[in-house]
Amino acid sequence: MPFDIEKMNKLPVEARFFDLNEIWYFMNRWAVRLLYPTSVTPNQITFLSLVFGLAAASFYVSEIPNALGWGAVFLYGKVFLDNVDGNLARVRGTTSRFGRFLDSLTDFLVTVLVYIAVTLYLVRQTGMLEYWILGLLGLLACFLQSTFFVFYLVNYTSRVGS
Repeated sequence: MPFDIEKMNKLPVEARFFDLNEIWYFMNRWAVRLLYPTSVTPNQITFLSLVFGLAAASFYVSEIPNALGWGAVFLYGKVFLDNVDGNLARVRGTTSRFGRFLDSLTDFLVTVLVYIAVTLYLVRQTGMLEYWILGLLGLLACFLQSTFFVFYLVNYTSRVGS
């Protein structure tokens, strides 16, 4: 099957709108183009994104020098890989329900662990237990926003036929 970069997009051209994921497409194009002819699967990329997310959360709770910076680098890597897996699957025509489930589960686990790790870091640094409440509220707000966005995107894509 010939490589077609346009298949990375979830929506047909006439139905596209600005999405923050567009920020990643610049870098994703070269990654997907590089991975396309290999035997690396989208699910393997998803697993690697989980490893990067777990590393990020681990750095946030560690007390080594520059841990926050390294946590940010690994979290950025997780987000990058999180976009590559789906794009690679779409370009290859290998999307699956299991892949979508694995991707969503990975996102959920990393989100929860990063919120807990950052909250723990703040509690350790300040001694203020109130950060646990703020961390929980932040996590709930994140889930609420994600739920609304995913609902909108699924509803929109079903209307435009993607």
